[in-house]
Amino acid sequence: MSDSELNEQEVLEAVRRSFSKIYTGGNNDAETEKLIQSIGIQKGGRYLDLGTGSGYVAFMMSRANPEAYFDGLDVVESVISRNNAIVLQEGRERLKFYSYDGKKFPMDDLVYDGLIARYTLHHFPNIENTVKEINRVLKEKSRIVISDCIRNEKDKARFLDLFMKRLGDGHVSFIDEKDFCELFGRHGFKLKYKYETEVGISRSMDAGYRELINSYSEEARSYRYIIDEDEVRLTVRVNNLVFERGGSMPCNPLS
Repeated sequence: MSDSELNEQEVLEAVRRSFSKIYTGGNNDAETEKLIQSIGIQKGGRYLDLGTGSGYVAFMMSRANPEAYFDGLDVVESVISRNNAIVLQEGRERLKFYSYDGKKFPMDDLVYDGLIARYTLHHFPNIENTVKEINRVLKEKSRIVISDCIRNEKDKARFLDLFMKRLGDGHVSFIDEKDFCELFGRHGFKLKYKYETEVGISRSMDAGYRELINSYSEEARSYRYIIDEDEVRLTVRVNNLVFERGGSMPCNPLS
């Protein structure tokens, strides 16, 4: 096994350890509903929630669109088991959750009409392979909806990534809009439209976070950080990107 493969496995194991409990922080129904509307769900269509976690997005899509089909995919087996138990309780025959090894999706080619990835792609250690898998399972006419944090213009030192990595939950890196455009552009996807939102990221304050903030004070201030007793909170911009094959909007990445 190569060094890159070992590192990839380490990241996936960190994700499994940290997400063995259900994370609900950062959930916002109004913002998520707007994001879901971007995927353009059709009656009888099939859609994938990648990095589904607690199933928050997948359940919301299914409950609002009972005549479409939805799958959730994640590397954390225990969370998937919990989600499928709820599916049985609610009698949702058109919603299913699957676990996988973090590399190859357990789906056939050309299955889905659309895919949504909310606050998840920064956990994928081999994003090139993930994008190939996304392309493989999507139909010729399909749409990809991505929502994830972006670094501020002043954050040349990647302070936000360093901040996120301290939790040890398998964070790899937030991906720039330009890189997303290049990654999906290789498979015929173009940016249709985009919009920004904000999210608060909180962590229990300790000496490590304090040292990080002191070392990158200008970058930390760009995220309007607040220290309140035993907690530190950043305000982070979120990029919501909608790609489709044959989209028309050129990328205009941050400089």
